[in-house]
Amino acid sequence: MPVDKSWMQSGRSLEDYFVGVESFLNYAYNHVKPDDSKIFCPCSKCSNRYRHLRYEVHKHLLYNGIKLTYTTWYLHGEGEDEDIDESDDSDEKEAEQPLYAGCESYSNLSFVVNIMHIKGIGTMSNKAFDACYNDCIIYYKEHANATQCPTCKLSRWKKQGKGSKKKGKRVPWKVLRYFPFTPSLQRLFMSSKTAVDMRWHFKDRVKDGVLRHPADSEAWKSFNQIHESFGMEPRNIRLGLATDGFNPFWEHEFAL
Repeated sequence: MPVDKSWMQSGRSLEDYFVGVESFLNYAYNHVKPDDSKIFCPCSKCSNRYRHLRYEVHKHLLYNGIKLTYTTWYLHGEGEDEDIDESDDSDEKEAEQPLYAGCESYSNLSFVVNIMHIKGIGTMSNKAFDACYNDCIIYYKEHANATQCPTCKLSRWKKQGKGSKKKGKRVPWKVLRYFPFTPSLQRLFMSSKTAVDMRWHFKDRVKDGVLRHPADSEAWKSFNQIHESFGMEPRNIRLGLATDGFNPFWEHEFAL
């Protein structure tokens, strides 16, 4: 019998969510080894990367909420004793499933179609890297031949259910497609619409001394003074790099 997961979409203050958390914990602990007291925590912060005791997981799920994309509890026993076909089930829903929670512009299918369109225009190769489902590593270089993630121990490949149409073919949990950076920037200037936006900070920004944009900051102005020729170029967008895992606004420090 399929497990009821409707509570995952409920508000954390609702009774359905509290009951659902208990049902999840009971389900998970029915599938652990007798001598194991910890399970992976599927809260939105831990994201199945860390193992905790039951009371800790319970607290995390109540405070942080469960990871909404964790719809198949593969790390907590689902698939071990049920006849499921994860790959086929997900394929049937690609057209309706949003790219991420709350996304109204793209479904998984429409996003892939757009990616393929970009690939065709840019004559890009088919090279891609498999990635851990929990984003721990990329199966590349020293991990190129690994069959499971060294961090979370999850298999690199999806588990094939009985009757799978893809039997015999190993399907990775997640694929990372890399787009060369410089051509990506150049293509933003190939469109008359996006090219205007790329020069907005230089030509159309309100310059009244009020800090509204990174270009109004002292760091930006100081850099322009040090590199005068660069500062006079309307295409002098900048790139911000993050070292803490949080995506910054994306701008590049060279003129194309």
